Parts: sequence; structure tokens; C-alpha cells
Amino acid sequence: MRASVAWIAALLEGSAPSTARMARLLTASGTEIEATKRDEHGVHLEAAVTSNRPDLLSHRGLAREVAALTGAAMKPAQALLRGSGPEMPVTVRVDDPVGALRYTAHLVRGIKNGSSPTWMQERLLAAGQRPINAVVDVTNYILLEDGQPLHAFDLGRIAGATLSVRRARAGEKLAALNGRTLDLHSDDLVIADAERPQALAGVMGGTLSEVGASTTEILIESARFAPRLVRAAARRHQLRTDSSHRFERGVDDSAVLAAGLRAAQLIAEITGGVVAKNVVELGEPVCSSASIDFDPASVRRVTGASVARPRMRSFLERLGCTVEERAALWCVTPPTWRRDLARPIDLVEEVMRLAGIDKVPERLGMPLAVSTVPPLRRLRAEVQDLCAALGAHETITPDFVGEGAAAGVDLFATGASLSVAAPVRTGEAVLRRSLLPSLLRVARFNQDQDNGTPRFFEVGAINAAGRDGEPARRVLLGVLMHGDWRAARAWLDAIAALRGVVPEPVVSEDGAFSGATRAAFRAKGIVFACMGEPAPALLEGLRTRPLYIEVDLAALDALGSSVRRFKGIPRFPSVVRDLALKVRDGVSFGSISSVARGAATKRLESLELVEVFRGAQIGQGLKSLNIRLTFRDEASTLTGVAVDAEMAAIVAALGAQTGAELRGA
Repeated sequence: MRASVAWIAALLEGSAPSTARMARLLTASGTEIEATKRDEHGVHLEAAVTSNRPDLLSHRGLAREVAALTGAAMKPAQALLRGSGPEMPVTVRVDDPVGALRYTAHLVRGIKNGSSPTWMQERLLAAGQRPINAVVDVTNYILLEDGQPLHAFDLGRIAGATLSVRRARAGEKLAALNGRTLDLHSDDLVIADAERPQALAGVMGGTLSEVGASTTEILIESARFAPRLVRAAARRHQLRTDSSHRFERGVDDSAVLAAGLRAAQLIAEITGGVVAKNVVELGEPVCSSASIDFDPASVRRVTGASVARPRMRSFLERLGCTVEERAALWCVTPPTWRRDLARPIDLVEEVMRLAGIDKVPERLGMPLAVSTVPPLRRLRAEVQDLCAALGAHETITPDFVGEGAAAGVDLFATGASLSVAAPVRTGEAVLRRSLLPSLLRVARFNQDQDNGTPRFFEVGAINAAGRDGEPARRVLLGVLMHGDWRAARAWLDAIAALRGVVPEPVVSEDGAFSGATRAAFRAKGIVFACMGEPAPALLEGLRTRPLYIEVDLAALDALGSSVRRFKGIPRFPSVVRDLALKVRDGVSFGSISSVARGAATKRLESLELVEVFRGAQIGQGLKSLNIRLTFRDEASTLTGVAVDAEMAAIVAALGAQTGAELRGA
């Protein structure tokens, strides 16, 4: 805000502080003076007023602040008298009391609208305003001095001598004072006559009722409009005015009526008009601010600074507060122009602003606190580092997917899907329950850009409806890669090894994966991962068939530990046997692994799938699985006879439970 130093000084009793001291005091108290400039109209300050201090968007507000900081007194306000002229036949009503919280109007007749006095023009120019005519200059003068926006209507151009405050109707337009024609929105609050809108409330007036040289009768509007409506209208129509800037932040309700009456008196004095007896007052005025129970001891408790109680009271009263001292707490009532004072801590801040922030004692030393990283966050970082080290590209994708096959993917049975009523992207309203659809979309994009078949991973959240109907959130790892099953399994083993977990494959029937190329993995009876080839319905548009791994990171973290435990080198050698099985195409490796581990003893150290083969020599509807089994005894060297017995038990169990046969047998 540009403020004239001479104008501020004129509102103070006695001599005002120098410009340099005024700027220094305001800046130190929280109202930064960005620059002090001098031109042909005098010295002015460029004040950066924060959004919580709309009271400083006026010369009177800045003068009050200087007075509070220096202990000076404000000059008493000019006495205001209601009009005594004949009443004018005007009807004003508020049809939207939510938008117009208070609306007042004053009428002046018999004016001769020429130039404003020299003293007023000089003050307007010093504050950066161009003089226009007496009526407009007075409304701008009141806005700059008191912070209350006003608007003057040429009453002779108001149809039916009627004004109503209402929402705009469909198809209505407004020829604004800036030369633009505004297409009004149904949420716009307007001031309309009997035929059409005449002003966009709190933002800008219209040309149809513009005050000019021929104007003889005016209606002066002084109101308090809902800040959110003014803010929305200003943004909608890309208009930023001095009025909207103040209405958006809130004006002082106690000044609404007085500002309009003062403008009417000034206009009557300057133009030779007469203020009509009738005054429009609509809406209930705010009598006073809510009182605050304030503990003076809290100043020292919060800031460490010692401020004497009489001095505290003096500071608060300088700000316009009324203070009633009680036994323990003070009852402090802020002035109506300080809407930012609502809590005891606000009063602590005000006391220290006036006492001086430099009075807050310094505490030497730096307090240290032990900080621990949550386990899941630590695992997440470890997984990201590992996947990047293994050559995958990390992705960050939206949480939403389109309806259809993508919305149905739910590899961990998290619950029913959730959707939003107003999606950010059209057609993508469903919250994903798996990272698979998102990574497939990334793969399609890179395919279309001829980027080959890179590996992708994402650590992201999924959301679903929990048991109680409330959203349930999980953090998953998804990896999309091209390669064989052994490479994918090695990748999963490396991830599980971060918590010392050994994945055990089990049968998976999830329809998101195709046929037999799917498996779930568990440890200690808990399924924490799954892997497989995405079903054809999900691969639309992809020319390749990738493998996908998904891991529930919270489950993995709970199953193991980040503490690495030393395990000695085995004392006895292992024995490796290969097994070539012929099974039906629908039998998964997970079921083979589960049956084999159930039939073997603890000597079976590992079991991995080496190769899957299909062809005419195997037979229609059949496949060949090459499996490698590793046996070891911790107490002695295994003999061939013992391993043969283990293999025989495994083959027999596989034949009985899965129908598997040895190839070549």
C-alpha cells in the first residue's frame, strides 16, 4: 500500500516521528516498509500489509499503529450529523443477507459535481490516486483514509428508484467502469435496479449509473460484503480493485455507517448539495468484539521477557483494547477493527510487538532431540535404493484409474473400490487398489515413444473401503519388468532379504494374472507379495508381455527385521538335484512348490523354477517345468541314498496331488 507520510502525520496529535523512524518502527513491529520514496507530491511509504491486518489498509490504520508504537494520541474524529434535507423516494432491499452482511445508503440531492478541493486532490495524488470529480474523489478519499470502500450511484439513472442486493441471473451482463462487459455468473453478488445490474458488489460499479458532470442526485453505498463472495467474483472476472482488496480481507463493521455519512457530508459541503433525512440501514451491526481471558503471566512464560503489568495494560489500551483487571485473568476486549485478535496468544504477540522483539532473551545453545525414522519409511527408502540399483526407473503416477478392468485389479483383496464425485481427470474417478494399472500405463507411454522395454517401479499408496466403511490405505511396491521367471523371482528375493524374509510360493487364483504364470508368496503364514504375467485384458495396447511383482511393504516390515544377523558358512556341502516334470498347463509353480516342501524334510534348503517349456513334444494342454532342488544337512554330509529318498517322496506327493509326471519316465 502507498501511504502519504504527511497524511499519517495529520491524523496524529502533536509532532509525528520522522519518516525514517516511522518506517523503522512499523517494520520492526511486523508491517514491513519496503521503500520510502519522494516525488512532487511529497514523501510516501510502500507498506507490505499482511492479509491478517486489513486495518492497516488505510492512513488512519497506519496512524493508529504509529500512535500505539510511540504513545502518541490520535486526533479526535470529526463529529457526524445525520442529514436534515427532504426525504427522497428510494427503495433499497437486501435479497441475499448472506452476501450483504450490512448495507447502508445515504442520499444527497442538488449537487453540482465539479472538481474536488485542492487539499483533497493533493492528498489523493500523494497516495497515488488520480482526481476525477468531487463525488468520486470523496469516495476514494474515505477509502484511503478510513479503509471503507464506498460507491456512488447517479440516482437519476437508477430505474424505478429501486436498488436490490441479489445474486446475478442467467444471461445478465454488466458494462463495468473499466470498459469491459462482464458476463455475470449466478454466484456473483450484484447491486441491481428495477431492470438490470448496476454494480458487481464489492468489486466495481457499472457505466449505466456512473456519476458525471450532469449528476444532481446520488446514492452513496457503504456496506460490508461477504469476503468469500467478493474474492470469488474478483478472480472469476479477473478484476482487482482497491475495493475488492479490502472487502476480501474484511472491513470494520463499526465504520460502515459512519463512513457513508461522512462521505455524504463532504459531498454536500463541496458540491452545495443537501443530505436527505432518510438513511438506509440494513443488516445487524456488530456491536463489539468477543472478549479474551488473558493471563499477564503468559507473556513471560511464552517469551521469557519481563514486561511490567502496568506497561502491558498501556500497550493493549494503545491498540484500542478495553482492559478489565481481575484477580488472575484480565478480560480484554479488542476493538472492532482488530479482527485478528481472538486468542490469548494473540495478545502476547501484541504486547511483545510494542515492547520490542529485541526484548525477547536469547537462549544460548542448541537443544538436541533424538529423532527416529519410522520403520516403514526406512523400508520404503531401502526398497527405492535397491530397485534403482537393480536398473529400474522409478515412477510417480496418479492415484486414480478409469472404470473397467483397471479398477478391478486388487491383488491383496483390500476391499471395495472408492470413487470421487469430481475427478481431476475426466474418466478417472476410481482410486486404484493396485499399482499394476498405473505401471502398465507408463509402459504403454514408453512403448509409444520407442523407448524399448525398460523396467519400472513405484512405491505408492492404494486406497479401498475398509471393514468399517472408512478408507483403508496401504503402501505397496510395484515392479514391472521384462525377462524370465527366474529374474523376477531373484528380484523378489532381494527385496524380501531387506528384512531377512524367505518368500514361500503358494497357489494364487487372482484373475489379474494369466493362467499358470502367477504365484503368491508368504512367510510365517502371511501373504506379503505376488507375482505373475498380467492378464490379457490388462495388456491392451502393449506389444510385449511383462512380468509384475507387487509387495505389501507394511506386511514385509512386520514379518522380518532390519537387523542383519550373521550366519556362518555351512559346515557340510549341499546336494543339487534337477527335476523335470510334465504337468497340466493350469497347475501353477506355487502349488508345485507347496506340495514339494510339504513332502520333504528340513534338508530341502531351496527350490527354484529354472525353466518352463511348452511344445508339441510335451503335448496339448501340458507344460514342462524344470525345477532345481538344493538339499543340505546341518549335522552331517548327505549321502546319495538319503537324497534319493527325499526325491522319491517329493515325486510321489507331486504325482498324487498335482498329477505331475517325470519327463522321460
